[in-house]
Amino acid sequence: MKENTNEVNYDLPNLSKPRWTLYIAGVFFISFLMYFPISSQIESFIKRAVGSAPGCPISYTNIDFELFMPKVIVNNVNLPASCFGNSGAPIVLDNLLLHIRGLNFSPIGPHFKVETQLLGNPLEAFVTVGLSTMAINLDKTKLALSEVSKFLPAGVKLNGDVQVDALVKAGQNGINDLNLKAASKNFIIPAQNIMGFALSTLNIKSLLLKAKMESNNMVRLTDLILGDDNSPIRGNLKGTIRLNQRNINASPIDLVGEVAFSQDFLDKYAIIGMVMNQFDKKDDFYQIQLKGALGSPIPSSPSK
Repeated sequence: MKENTNEVNYDLPNLSKPRWTLYIAGVFFISFLMYFPISSQIESFIKRAVGSAPGCPISYTNIDFELFMPKVIVNNVNLPASCFGNSGAPIVLDNLLLHIRGLNFSPIGPHFKVETQLLGNPLEAFVTVGLSTMAINLDKTKLALSEVSKFLPAGVKLNGDVQVDALVKAGQNGINDLNLKAASKNFIIPAQNIMGFALSTLNIKSLLLKAKMESNNMVRLTDLILGDDNSPIRGNLKGTIRLNQRNINASPIDLVGEVAFSQDFLDKYAIIGMVMNQFDKKDDFYQIQLKGALGSPIPSSPSK
């Protein structure tokens, strides 16, 4: 009888270091999702954030969570017109997708990539929800001015496209930090009545807006440049807007700059030329100052 020389190998299969690392990380991640109430924490963050803005009671119907490519789905988000300093029907976002991107440290809290449809236009942003602050970042986001104008005070209508880069931080007292740049190459003011003047469509073409918030709700407008050499209206304004968080139209302004009109424009609207003749003129540009409220600015000659 032959002796069986086969031996059983009781050693465990040899796993390479990268595989062990992935295995441990996977077990940790799954255990974390199962035992840490991350969904309730995120929902609590969102509830605090949407209820923190004064005069802007944002609401939604419910929040869903998906672990596959982790994301939060906020359904039927209701943005009252008061959030934009206007009155009328609210803006409703059917689905707001918040893709979880990890944690951020300024402010400290979960970081999301947000995707939604705003008035039929795709909108993408990055949002961090902190303990008492929410930060929103727009990076080269293209928006239709016809839709953006629905959020503007004074009911001014605009057409064209605008590219926006912005960082906004908001807390319980409203916006507490703002850095904004908006630029357009096809800016159009459609026919409408502005400050008592019935205007036909104006193809302004170029637009550049830069603004930064300082202390005590003071927004510093570093650049507001309108038009080029072939535009019916050209302008360059700088100054301050003291932001009224509850009524944007009532925000006091102090802007100084210059504005020029093409000869065709002045021939068509002679009354505007008569009004502007009260201001000093330098290289075909009228020197003006705008004070009063954002929704009803009052032009005057610059203080000397």
